[in-house]
Parts: sequence; structure tokens; C-alpha cells
Amino acid sequence: MSTTKPIVEVRNVLKREVERCGSLELFLTGGPRIAVVSALIASLLLPQEHVGESEGSCRGEAFKATLEVSVDALRKLPLLDDVERRILAILSEHEEGLRSSQNSNHSWCS
Repeated sequence: MSTTKPIVEVRNVLKREVERCGSLELFLTGGPRIAVVSALIASLLLPQEHVGESEGSCRGEAFKATLEVSVDALRKLPLLDDVERRILAILSEHEEGLRSSQNSNHSWCS
């Protein structure tokens, strides 16, 4: 059986909290997978006026790693074209981004 009820319920909670607090920090760690995935999808469905100060955070449980991302930036990823995705992939390979001298080895157009 498939249902969007958990997503709708979580979205309502997130919307209420971001309206109450003015910002939202969503920790996507632990708990049942359905709760984590519902929270992620629900955050992407928040009204635009609520996503500017919203951030998602996930910490590795089996290994040391942390992922923090703006919900607004996450919502924009599917809108990128192929060239923009390639540029973002190259930049993400280097902590220093455009300042990295290693970027000179990459072709931006191929």
C-alpha cells in the first residue's frame, strides 16, 4: 500500500514550526527510514517563504561524516541543466571550489 499521509503530516509539522521559530534545522539521522524520508520530502514541499532559513542535516552513523544543506539549494538541484550539473560536480570534488588549482585539469565544456 502506498500513501502520502506521512509526508503530509510531517510537512504540516515542519510548516508550523518554521512559522513559529522563523527557521528550521532538520536532522535526518536515526529513526525509521519512512520518517527520515518523509521529513526530507516534506521539507522540499514547504512554501517558498519558509525554505530560505531552513537547513537539513544528516550525520553518518556507521562512519564519521556530516552533510548540511540548505533546503532552498536542495530544491534547486533538479532545475540544473547538464552543464550546470557538471560544473557543480567538479566544484564539489574540491573543498576550495574555484580557488583550487587542481580545477585547471578539468575541461568545463567536454
